[in-house]
Amino acid sequence: MSDFSANDTMEARAEEFRSAYKRVKDEIGKVIVGHDEIVHGVLTCLFVGGHALLEGVPGLGKTLLVRTLADAVSLDFNRIQFTPDLMPADIIGTNVVMETPDGRRVFEFQRGPLFSHSESRKGDLAFWHGHHQALPDRPDQRRVGPGRPRHPGPEEGW
Repeated sequence: MSDFSANDTMEARAEEFRSAYKRVKDEIGKVIVGHDEIVHGVLTCLFVGGHALLEGVPGLGKTLLVRTLADAVSLDFNRIQFTPDLMPADIIGTNVVMETPDGRRVFEFQRGPLFSHSESRKGDLAFWHGHHQALPDRPDQRRVGPGRPRHPGPEEGW
């Protein structure tokens, strides 16, 4: 009898997932038209906790897709433009001297765009070489920062 209830639960969870997937896909479809295969691939990456690399010539809607997906599932979105003058602190953030109410000065870490749930990294990959140290150690570690301490990224959707 317990196998029957376990199967019912599994089927209910599968139906719940299908319904959630369809709602998100339909919401994205209101903005992104005619790219069902790409949308399916990006949604698959999101739902399995992975990462997606979208490549293509300018104007295909890559950033729009990521921004729309973030809006559809209520996640943060930021865009990073890789340029020759980009510094690692522009990506991850930096320590800033802040004054406390009692007049002391302390360092406080101000998070950069990398700490959002989703991001769009744009620009010439030639500029990537000098900035890779600012990006996460490994995607599954979800910790970011130059040197120590490494800072945790967003809890969900990263």
